[in-house]
Amino acid sequence: SNYYDVNDLLAEEEMIPTVFNTSVYGLGRALDSSCDNEDLPVNSKVALPFWLAEFLSKRKMLTPMVPSYLKKRFVCASVASKTMP
Repeated sequence: SNYYDVNDLLAEEEMIPTVFNTSVYGLGRALDSSCDNEDLPVNSKVALPFWLAEFLSKRKMLTPMVPSYLKKRFVCASVASKTMP
C-alpha cells in the first residue's frame, strides 16, 4: 500500500486540521467535542476526517491546514509514484 494513496487515507479516516471559512450552525459539538456552543463561528479550527474536509473544501466552506513541509513531501512523492512502475 502507498502511504499517499487517497483510498488508504479515506479508509483510515485520517484527521487533518482545517479552518472554517463560514459559520456552521447547529453542528458545533458534533464537529468539535471541545466546543461550548452549538454553532462554529468563522475561522474555527477543527480536525476533521480527510473525506469530510475534502467534501467541505470543494464547497469553499473550509480550508485544510496542511503543514508546508508535508505539502512539499506529498508533491514529491506523488510525482515519483507516477513515474515509477
